[in-house]
Amino acid sequence: MPWFVIILSALGLTSVHIWIDENSFISGVIIGVASIALSWGAYKLYKYFTRPKNWELPGV
Repeated sequence: MPWFVIILSALGLTSVHIWIDENSFISGVIIGVASIALSWGAYKLYKYFTRPKNWELPGV
């Protein structure tokens, strides 16, 4: 069963990739959305790792 899922996934991803290559507008929209998502994720990680940590345990 897992092999069946892997084969169907590979075929589906290949079909979607060909379809996106044929439609330049959709490709541009996807690249724009992906760029915004990656930038937002990098910003959130930066904010998370650079904020000061409060190491005191509450109520102790």
